[in-house]
Amino acid sequence: MANLKVNAKISAPESIDIQLVRADVMHVSSTFRVCFEVGLSLSSTLAGYVLSLQVALPIHWIFLAVSVLATGAFLVLSVRKHQEAAVQS
Repeated sequence: MANLKVNAKISAPESIDIQLVRADVMHVSSTFRVCFEVGLSLSSTLAGYVLSLQVALPIHWIFLAVSVLATGAFLVLSVRKHQEAAVQS
């Protein structure tokens, strides 16, 4: 086996700030984020479907409105939980 001598100089700052987050709260934030992405794809699909119809019934608009509102709610919940996980550390 070879014996190597390596001259190395390492410089580092005096202190490093590491932000800790609560894993359980961050996991909830990730779950809401997945629900947001699913809701976003569902809302996009419904919007394309409703806009391509010649005569859209009120039920189509109701489903679209519910999916858009749910998507917005999941986005807000995801952001709030993400901020809560960082603040609690």
